[in-house]
Amino acid sequence: MLISTSRKPVQISRRLAKCLAAIIPDSAYSTRGKSSIHQLAHKAGLGGHSRLLIIEDSRGNPSCLRFAKVIAGKSGHDFEWLEQAVAVKSVKLDTEPKRQPKPEGISFEGSCSRQMSEMLGLDAADFDSSSSKLEVCCTDGLLSFCFQGRRILEISLGFFQAVEKQK
Repeated sequence: MLISTSRKPVQISRRLAKCLAAIIPDSAYSTRGKSSIHQLAHKAGLGGHSRLLIIEDSRGNPSCLRFAKVIAGKSGHDFEWLEQAVAVKSVKLDTEPKRQPKPEGISFEGSCSRQMSEMLGLDAADFDSSSSKLEVCCTDGLLSFCFQGRRILEISLGFFQAVEKQK
């Protein structure tokens, strides 16, 4: 998954994007700059990523996690927005997620785990049963990421929302 932000993001959105890229297996962070979503999708495809995550912000805080599926086309890579996005109420970040090794696997727990697995484009069965797993716990109001017994990231969720299909 390639992770980026909306244009001119606030600092907390950039930190959230970098933190997610540091802990989600097979993911990378890319600065947005003046790049369009199409350019980011093309970059994701060239990097072998099947998903694109854009962190949008509103009023100085991250407000939405929007996911897109990267599609190989005749003239390069394109994207298609997934039907659901995650509304963000608040974010609690670990201060130094980069100082630990990147997880080699992932596991999902909780009532929204199937939805999160689909949005991230990751399935726990795709990874070896290594002890170096990121644990993603998703309930109706909270999304938390734990690694090696330590909570790295916690996102209070507004709700899973349907997104209009647009390009």
